Amino acid sequence: EKQKAWHTAHLWVRSSALESIKNSTILSMVISVLCAFLGALVFTMHPILSGAVTCTVLCILSCQLFTMVNILGWSIGPIEVIALIVFVGYSVTYCMHVAHSYAV
Repeated sequence: EKQKAWHTAHLWVRSSALESIKNSTILSMVISVLCAFLGALVFTMHPILSGAVTCTVLCILSCQLFTMVNILGWSIGPIEVIALIVFVGYSVTYCMHVAHSYAV
């Protein structure tokens, strides 16, 4: 009898949606950082410089997440997740340009 029950309240739906958004954010950030490493490796042909780009991007993301959650007191929701993913792109682009300038 208990196996036939399911939740239909809006709070359950919202909670499930937020949980899947958080999980997909982590996956998106991991994929983005790996792509940044591979991109830096292709364009610079220097593994140490590519590792430095990856470490820099991870530090930037860690600082942004720390600032959003601990200093500003924001809870992680859909808007914050989108901001994190967009900021990954900006930080990767900037670091890649700097690394490419040093490699040339």
